[in-house]
Parts: sequence; structure tokens; C-alpha cells
Amino acid sequence: MAFFENEISVARLDNSNNQPRISYTWASGSESTIDKEDDISKNDHLLLGEEYTKFCSLKSTQSQSSTDDLSRRDSIQAYKRVEWIARPEKKIFSFLVGTTLDPSGTATLYWNALVCMVAAYNLIFIPIRSVFPYFEERYRYYWYFVDYLADLYYVIDIIVQMRTSYLEEGCLEYNWKLIMRHYVKSMEFLIDVIAVLPLEFLLIQSHTLWYHNYIISLRLTRLLKFNKIYEFIIRAESRSDRPNYLRLGRLVLILGTIIHLNACLYFMVSTLYAFNIDGDDEWVFQGINETVRLGNETLLVIFPANTFIDQYFHCLHWSTQMLTTIAEVNSPEKSLQFLYAIALLLFAVLMFATLVGNVGNIIINLNAARTRFESRLDNVKQYMHNRNIKESLQDSVLSWFDHLWEKNRGIDEQETLHNLPNKLRAQIAYNANEKVLINNPIYKLGDEGFKIGLILKLRSELFPPREKIYREGHIGNDMYIIRSGRVLLNKQGNKETTIELEDGDFFGMNCVINFDEFGRERSETATTVGFCDILMLEKKDLMELLVDYPDVKEKLSELFNKVVARNCERAKKDELDIAKATKDMNILIHKYNELKEKHIILVDEHRKLYNAVRMSMKLPTVT
Repeated sequence: MAFFENEISVARLDNSNNQPRISYTWASGSESTIDKEDDISKNDHLLLGEEYTKFCSLKSTQSQSSTDDLSRRDSIQAYKRVEWIARPEKKIFSFLVGTTLDPSGTATLYWNALVCMVAAYNLIFIPIRSVFPYFEERYRYYWYFVDYLADLYYVIDIIVQMRTSYLEEGCLEYNWKLIMRHYVKSMEFLIDVIAVLPLEFLLIQSHTLWYHNYIISLRLTRLLKFNKIYEFIIRAESRSDRPNYLRLGRLVLILGTIIHLNACLYFMVSTLYAFNIDGDDEWVFQGINETVRLGNETLLVIFPANTFIDQYFHCLHWSTQMLTTIAEVNSPEKSLQFLYAIALLLFAVLMFATLVGNVGNIIINLNAARTRFESRLDNVKQYMHNRNIKESLQDSVLSWFDHLWEKNRGIDEQETLHNLPNKLRAQIAYNANEKVLINNPIYKLGDEGFKIGLILKLRSELFPPREKIYREGHIGNDMYIIRSGRVLLNKQGNKETTIELEDGDFFGMNCVINFDEFGRERSETATTVGFCDILMLEKKDLMELLVDYPDVKEKLSELFNKVVARNCERAKKDELDIAKATKDMNILIHKYNELKEKHIILVDEHRKLYNAVRMSMKLPTVT
């Protein structure tokens, strides 16, 4: 134990040293240090960690057991103490440098949502502040604070993009140097840099009125990050189970953004014509003029009419009318106005056609599943009507369709997963049916490959209430696993037995693991209690799978023999029980007959005695 005590003391001396190094403390007590700057590979660090774990395990063993006779020489040859003392700031730097983000991960999605909100802020308020100066002047310093905070997020986003992996031949690239090089060479990096350039600082020394009116216009480059909003919506659509609603929201967002930008542009064009101060141009936004005394000078200042809210919503209304072409507006008067109106009308026609087409596709997709389902239902209803099917059966069919729609919206599971690779289909099927497969004996006998193949062979079917899945005595070639619902197994035979099965239970296995050419008779009748979702495994599918897994086939044969033997023993026991019950019944019948005969004798004697008494009293006798 002295050896370990010496080593622990040396390790403490190492910990007291602030210099980063790797220290080796041998069993002999000698110590050699290697500076951290020395060349040590990643595999060496992993190996050193493993050796340190082994050493701690040995120390614990020797401290607990007094009979351990490991020699000092063996300890010298087998174990060494390794300790790496590193500065915390270098650990943090190593973590930051070595961390990469998955472009489709949850963390990336949340960050993109934050950048999306910042881009939406710039998209809404920068155009308004650029053309409505009084809205800008009133809250100028608050706007500056929010602007620089948004710029900070843009700068951080550039750093995040340098750490976000990309796909290279279908695989994610995790080398941070290659990721940074790929991002810097892309057009996205150029756009991100331009979007964050502080162009407004070019006028930082200017305090003129021109500076205050147009400094916000220099921030219009921030609108280049509008693609972040679009990318976030696309990512959200891929993760949502209701993507059509997000697509509809995306169209509404695009339409609202275009109307908003056009309203700001209309107000800016109106400023070029001084808000029709002369009264000869009704196309532009109408304004008023006032005289303002500034020091010893009197200035004529032109104001747009009403407050900012009235100004903005007036322009928004005009923009909506022009882009939707659903109402008439005043005709332009000047050449620039004509050019602007013509370009706007042409753009409105294209936008309207695009929106109508996209909205139509979204509405069709929203009702596509229901339309296909109703088409199937209508065909079945028409068939039953043409064949004069009785109403009770028609009601059962309609009830089955209603439950099918409520359960999975009419989706065909086999068709939906058909385009996926077998591995992914098996993983999805396993995750969906893990609870019902985990206790199945056939599933537990095979390896991973057999389990995947078995899962792909399963077929789902929905049974209505009180449906006979199969009857006793019928030839069967299927096995059933209950995914949801209840099933009653009723066996007649010599004595009637009823068993209720629930989720995860299976039945009909003997007909599947019987490797004879023909099927096997069912030993019971299976009846559903309510709607029952059942996984079915056909015998031919299992035989095809077992061709590649002969060891599993042997195990199934042994399982079948055990099941048959157990059933035979159970049948013999039942026969013995029946024989014993029959013997007991015969004894009871014999005793009953004896008692009956005695009863008849007693009745005769009673009648004779009664008649004798009546004769003595000279009364009529009873026969």
C-alpha cells in the first residue's frame, strides 16, 4: 500500500503545479514530465485515459482485499498513472473549435427562428423608417438600439454558419476547416457580409437634415437576409405534420410583404412630387404646407396630411387596390407615375396568377386525402346499392369506413411507406409496433436481420366489431398480433373455454410454424369485441424469409414440437379429467337410482299403511 500512497502524493504535487503538462508517475516513484506542447496524438489521449481507469480499478481492488498478492514488478509493467492538467480557457477554445451544428438539427432550427424574427423586424420597419421621417424621428434612439442589436445577431449568424455542417456526397461534413472554407466561398457568405455592413457610419460626421432623412436608407442592405425567413418556413414545413397550412401562411406572408413594400414605395414617389402641394395631381399622396419660423428665418415646410397611422394605412390601401386590381384608383399625371403604374400593374397580373395557382394547389392538397377516401367510399356504396345488400350489412361497412378515417385519416400504411428503403421502413415499423412485437416468440428467436425481414412481412388490417377472424376447424395459414383492440378465443372441444386477448397478445401461431405443405386446422374461434387493429403474418411470407435463416427455422421447429407436445399433454389431462368426471357422474346416477327405488318402496308402504288405517275406520281406500 505504500506504493499507492507515494503515487497519490506525487499526483498531488502535480496538481499543485499551474503549468499544463502530462505527468507520468511510475511505480518506482520516479516522475517524468512532458510539456503539453509536445506532439501527442488523439489516440494517445484515449489510451492514457483507459490506462488511468485500469489503475484506479487496481488500486480499489488492492485497498479492499488483503489477500491480493500482485507484486510491485507486475504493477510497474502493467499500469501507470496519467494526468493531464490543462488550462480552462484552452478547454473552452477546444470546445468551440471542435463543435459543429447539424443543419437539420433542433438547435439550428431554433437559431434560424431567432434570425428569422430579426430579418422580419428589418423587413417591416426599415422601409417604413426610410420613407416616413416623422415616425423615425420620434423614437430615433430606441430604433438605434434595436438596430445594433439586430446587427449583432447577424454577425453571430455568420459565425454560426461557419460552424454549420453541409452535405458532401450525401454525408455531413464535420471538419470545421472545410465547413468554413465551403461557407466563405459560397454566395451566401457574400450576401451575409453585405447585409451587415454598417454603411450608415459613412455619414457619422454629418449632422445635416439630409443625413437624418436618408441614413436609414443605407440600412436597406439588411433586407438581403429575407431569404432566412423563407428558409426557416421551408424547414418548418418539412418538420410539421400539417405543411399545407404553413404553405398557405407563407403565401399570405409574401403577399403582405409585397403590399407593405409597395405602400412605402408609393409614399416615397409622392415625396418626389411634394405631396401635390399645387393641387393639380390627385394621383400622389395629398399633403399640406406650413410656415415654420427657425431663428430669424421663416421656412416653408411641406407635410403629408394626417398622422403617421393615417398616412401608412392610406398608402397600404392604395397598394392593395393596385396589386389586386379589384378597384379603380386615380390615373397618373406625370411620366414617372405612368412608368411606375404600368410596371406595378404588370407585376400585379403575374403575382395574382401565381397566388391563385398556389392557393388552388394548397386547397387541393388540404382535401386530397379526404377526396381519395370519399372516392373509395362512394364506390363501395354504389356497389352495395347495385347488389341490393341488406341495410344492416351496409351500416356495418359505413361504420368501418368512419372508424378507418378517424383512426388514420384513410392513409394506407403499406402504400405510404412503399418508397422508403427497407431499412427505414423496418425502423419505422419497429418503432410503431415495438410494444406488440417485443414479447412475440418468433420475433425473439432471430437476429437483427431476421427481425427486420419479419417486420417488413407484417400486414396491418382493421377488423370491425363482432367479426369472426377465423372459426374452429377451418384451415389456417396466418398468425395474428393484436396492435389495438380485444379478441375473444372460444374453444368448444370436450369442454368450452373462452380467453380474452388484448394489446400485444398473439394467436394462431401454430398454423404458421407448422412447416407441412398444407395448413393446420384452427383449434379455436377468434372473434373481435370492438374495432380491432391486427398485424397479420402469412405462412408463405415466413417460409420465404426462413430460406435465408435455417437456424431460425430449426428453432421454430423445436418450438412447434414443444407446443404440440404441450397441447397433447393438455389434451391427455383433459381426457383424464373427463374420464374422472364421467366416473363420478355414473356413481351419482347409480346413487340416484338407488334412492329413487327406495323412495318408490317407501311410497308403497305408506299407501298400504294409510289404506289399512282407513279400512279400520271403514273409509274408502286410496289407490
